[in-house]
Amino acid sequence: MPLDRSAISSMDALKEAVSESDSEIQAQFGWQEFWQFDAEQIDANAANSKFTDKIEDCTNAKWYFLKQAVHSRDASCSDCYDFCLPDWAVVRKEKYEDQSTIGIRRLDCFRLY
Repeated sequence: MPLDRSAISSMDALKEAVSESDSEIQAQFGWQEFWQFDAEQIDANAANSKFTDKIEDCTNAKWYFLKQAVHSRDASCSDCYDFCLPDWAVVRKEKYEDQSTIGIRRLDCFRLY
């Protein structure tokens, strides 16, 4: 999945948000789910080439690229799994305050068959 640079405006904003982050990420009402991704399996060699060092836990793993789609969650299925990944961003701690923190702005979800 391509990195959404609009979620983190600058390295300085990220550093400030990290310094102000609480030890626990929480949401009063939960997070909105965005079902806008299709999982496409990719070659393991291509995926591993993205990392400087080898990740031992990922040996023989299946790798997927999350391709943006429209309404990827179709009718119910019995032979599939639903996954949601947190989409992190620099967010305000309170609605009308300038203090920022690292937080989850939504969940990016996809179905794996």
